[in-house]
Amino acid sequence: MSKRAILTLIVIPILLISGLIIFLVNNPREPAIELILAQQHIDFGTLPEWEEPITQSVTARNGGKDLLRIQSVYTGCSYATITGSDVIQPDTKETFQITINPEILPAD
Repeated sequence: MSKRAILTLIVIPILLISGLIIFLVNNPREPAIELILAQQHIDFGTLPEWEEPITQSVTARNGGKDLLRIQSVYTGCSYATITGSDVIQPDTKETFQITINPEILPAD
């Protein structure tokens, strides 16, 4: 195999692929949408079952560059509901209300 063939078939493709890998590793894409919560944990305290539903709020911010659309929110339980805006503009904050209904809380 001649030096020209080795250069053309092996060395140049390896250099190009290595350059592409280095470029991709050093230039990661910025997320277009990023939901940032002001707090990760909300303590409702002790809730006697005879009380009315209790509501607390949490602030969420879209730290990305694109419009954030919330299609659905799953609480994972029947005694909690979350309400709020379904659209958050880039670099703005929205408040979400979390309501707990003590009447249907499980015993544990």
